[in-house]
Amino acid sequence: MFWVISTIVVAVVAGLAAAKWMYQYSLQAAARTTVVWISIDGMRGDYVQRGDFPFFVRLRREAATTDKLRPVFPSITFPSHCSEATGATVEKHGITANAFYDAATKTQYSYPNDSSLLQAEPIWLTAQRQGVRTAVLDWPLSFAQKGPIRTEIFDEKFDSAMPDEQRLNRLLDAWSASLAKADPVPLHLLMGYVIATDKPGHNNGPDSPEILQAMITLDAQLAKFSERAVELWKRQRKTPEDRLFFVFSTDHGMSTVKTLVSLPRLLNVARRDPEIRLSTTGNVGHVFLDGVKYPRGSEAREAKLREFRATMIAAGPDFQAFKREDMPAAWGYAHPTRCGDLIIILPRGYTFGWAENAAAILEVGTSATGPNGMHGYDPATNPEMMGFFAIWEFGKIKPMDLGAVGWDQLHPTVAKLLGINPSPTATGTPLAIAALAK
Repeated sequence: MFWVISTIVVAVVAGLAAAKWMYQYSLQAAARTTVVWISIDGMRGDYVQRGDFPFFVRLRREAATTDKLRPVFPSITFPSHCSEATGATVEKHGITANAFYDAATKTQYSYPNDSSLLQAEPIWLTAQRQGVRTAVLDWPLSFAQKGPIRTEIFDEKFDSAMPDEQRLNRLLDAWSASLAKADPVPLHLLMGYVIATDKPGHNNGPDSPEILQAMITLDAQLAKFSERAVELWKRQRKTPEDRLFFVFSTDHGMSTVKTLVSLPRLLNVARRDPEIRLSTTGNVGHVFLDGVKYPRGSEAREAKLREFRATMIAAGPDFQAFKREDMPAAWGYAHPTRCGDLIIILPRGYTFGWAENAAAILEVGTSATGPNGMHGYDPATNPEMMGFFAIWEFGKIKPMDLGAVGWDQLHPTVAKLLGINPSPTATGTPLAIAALAK
């Protein structure tokens, strides 16, 4: 009996080893496609039409492109990046804003690095889990990975002072170092991020001369980046069938801001009131009521929400205020603990700010300190939130106007390029373009 059991165990172990080898072999074969995905923060779709930018002209001549990439709601940096990476709505992945409060943990987060806050699987883990070695640098919520599955290369925290050129070079340096080590399975998904047009858009507005200069700089940086990436890929290439794809996307567009709203003053709430917590990013505000003083289902809670809602709707044209359970389902935004009991949405031209010694609403105009540009608005009602997107296969000329592209199509499209299954939380469909055909 012992001999029989031992024989079965050996057979099972041998079978698992063989299956693992075959699995790794098939992944290596499928992973001969390399994808380099760069996110360009705040690059409104029409920016590419504002000048003669040689690299973007080349993309439009050789790649599948669009200036109508529709972001998730709210069109804010962290939620948008996380939705594009996971293919999931905000209520699923849980990153409701750049700065948000979680009623479950009673913690306020501001531009967090901790990747464990992400509640849906991003493409960098989807790929790594399926054997595609991945490097991800600077992408929101890719930092400080601690789970059982982690990418080969990631950072512990974001350095906001780092120049974009250095960000791009660091990603390529990581690729080069991997090649120098002669890793048996090389990197096949590389993801990076640049601030690019976002900062001048906020500071100076989307129609400022600073945007044109930022686009000129970005165009030159991406041209150099792509040239060096091609050289690294050629070193990695094993067969003539190997393919290299560049994916360029943005998280949102930008609109001119003329009015700054102070939520604490408007609602007559102390900034650090222990019973009423406020959290804002861009044009989206959250009001969390203390569960002891305002228990769910109580008349006190409903009365306070009615009071705040009436105040906001009366404050300005097209101001909106929703109880969490009453938000439009199409937004996919009603996260149970990271959305407030009341969610306030400001229309185009308005944004939230903390004005300590001023009236509730302040005219910003062309303020030297800004913001003079903002995003976060619903792309269904504000087309200025649409962004730029491109898929370019190096060595091929396949120009195509993609038309309208949804944020939820990016994750499954990159998964298809890599020959892997998308994350279970990714519900979108891959783009139907010739470049995806083998």
